[in-house]
Amino acid sequence: MRITARRVFLPGVPPFILAAFLCLGAPLGATAQDTEAVVTQLLESCGKPRTCLRDAFVYEGRAIHPLIVKALAGLPADARAVVTAVDLAAAQDANQFCCGDSFEVSLDEEGRIGASIDLVGAASAAQRPKEDCPEGCWFSYRFIGSTASDAQVVVTWEKSGGSGIFSTLLFLKPRKMLIFDGERWSTRLQLTAIGKMNLGAEAGTPVTLEGDRVRVGAREIAIAN
Repeated sequence: MRITARRVFLPGVPPFILAAFLCLGAPLGATAQDTEAVVTQLLESCGKPRTCLRDAFVYEGRAIHPLIVKALAGLPADARAVVTAVDLAAAQDANQFCCGDSFEVSLDEEGRIGASIDLVGAASAAQRPKEDCPEGCWFSYRFIGSTASDAQVVVTWEKSGGSGIFSTLLFLKPRKMLIFDGERWSTRLQLTAIGKMNLGAEAGTPVTLEGDRVRVGAREIAIAN
């Protein structure tokens, strides 16, 4: 995983899309920082694993892999989440969401984390043939923050082969679950999708948090407990 110091403007899609393209191929204008140093900086502001997940979208010292977020966001054509939970301890090292060095991470002007993965050029379990992506295929997310009730708000962007870029507002929540791993039962932390909204024409609209309310431009969404 490569973390860069490049800061991008989140609410307006065009600057972030530009940053995503820079992140996925062209050399970055900002100086690359040491991955461990940047993650350590993020960890210093949170502490415990669940708190780091809630406040910084970092788990066990690593940014959440964009393919994990992509699985929870589902297809842009689907109005509701289909894959609703991911076991983070297993997923961060799983072949299904390989590989740790296949994506890049950036911070926006407010220090919020985001990640981008090139689905053609970078080796990953979701690698796409170049011929299927004449204009490129990639997936990006930006962590907006957590509400007062611990719901996490993430905005995603996906280019899947055509000329369109699809954006989704994703609501996640960390939950402890009892899981059998083949040998014993243990309590594990799952990242659960509790809702999504395809942004469509609202893709360039600022997304902000106020307590347990998410604002998408003039629209206000109350988060259920």
